[in-house]
Amino acid sequence: MPEILHVPVNGIDTSRTVRESDGFLIGLSEERRKPNDLNVSLEPPNPLYFWQLRSSKHDQSYLSQHSYAVLYNVSAPQLSSITAGTEVLDFSPTISQFVKISSIQDYAAAGFVNAMTIGVNIYFTSITQNTPLIQFFDATGQLTINIRLQGIDLFADWVDSNGIWYNGILTKLKTAKWILVGFTFNMKWTNDDQVDLFFVDSKGTTAAEMAMGKGTFTLPAFDSIVIGGDGNTKFQGEMNCVQFYPHSIIGGTRSDSQKLCDQNAESPDYGDFSIDSFNLPILTTEELTTTEAVTTVEITTEAASTIAGITSEVSTDAATTDAAASKDAKTSNAATIAEITNGVAIMDTVTTAAASKDAAITDTAKTAAVNIDAVTTEVVRTMAVPEDSATTTLDLTPTSLSRA
Repeated sequence: MPEILHVPVNGIDTSRTVRESDGFLIGLSEERRKPNDLNVSLEPPNPLYFWQLRSSKHDQSYLSQHSYAVLYNVSAPQLSSITAGTEVLDFSPTISQFVKISSIQDYAAAGFVNAMTIGVNIYFTSITQNTPLIQFFDATGQLTINIRLQGIDLFADWVDSNGIWYNGILTKLKTAKWILVGFTFNMKWTNDDQVDLFFVDSKGTTAAEMAMGKGTFTLPAFDSIVIGGDGNTKFQGEMNCVQFYPHSIIGGTRSDSQKLCDQNAESPDYGDFSIDSFNLPILTTEELTTTEAVTTVEITTEAASTIAGITSEVSTDAATTDAAASKDAKTSNAATIAEITNGVAIMDTVTTAAASKDAAITDTAKTAAVNIDAVTTEVVRTMAVPEDSATTTLDLTPTSLSRA
């Protein structure tokens, strides 16, 4: 008999139970989980995006048409040390490693999520880790879903489109075996059971319902998903096979979902691609949530007008300064020229006197000549550009611009 799970929600034990075995829900009325167009329960699993995380689907160069799971500080898919013939991502507790997916942001273009499922196949043995295993972020970088592995329990915190937070727990995950852990949501499950936390192994599915209240709720649109760590705490173990569905999955569909992770059965060409973060284009917003960011500066018409105004003002000031300096120089030069003219007149007088008088006047002429030389030297010194009036280079670059 599968275990009956008591699920505390928002700190309150609702004592509602869910049991699921061999892909079929037990103890749920038809009213609670009747079929709707946002749910799949009988068909084979068919994720909208599926990353096997194996070398055959790992690109060495970026191709814009591919949907990528981007590896940060994680070695490219390699053979498992645990399961022969299976390629995995190996997570170490010593460095910051995570996988980031931004390829599915257009899925929630309407501004909200009405149904979805995320699943990740993991193998772990450490029961002391406290790891943010799956995190959803909106376009502003705000956390909207946080699924954490703590010991052998799976905790979930999530927010609805109205900003109300909820939480729940799925206990007693299986260690030392491959399990697909996941989160599924359906807005049309209005009987206070909109969310399931679950894990799937070779024996079937174990799930816990999460309550949001009776009624219709949606989740906020998301921009990216981060798996395996948050830069501070890290998952310890192996991982492969990330699945995303645009609907909820239960029943046989959910129980068969882990079969997609069997690399011996699945075609190596099936699914989406992975890539190392250092092989992304240089200018990209892919590295945006957890550690790095690239900023694009947009100069609008208003900003351009501001630059033109600043440039015009600086140019006017410069022109005024030049004009004032020119006026001062002209005034100074006029005074100097007057001195020169006066000196020349004195020299003419002396020369005339020397011609009509005796040689005694020569000494007076010599004295006058000396005076003229002194005046000329002073004129030359005065007409030189003084150091404090040297041309100044003006910086026309505005210190800051406001984005329009």
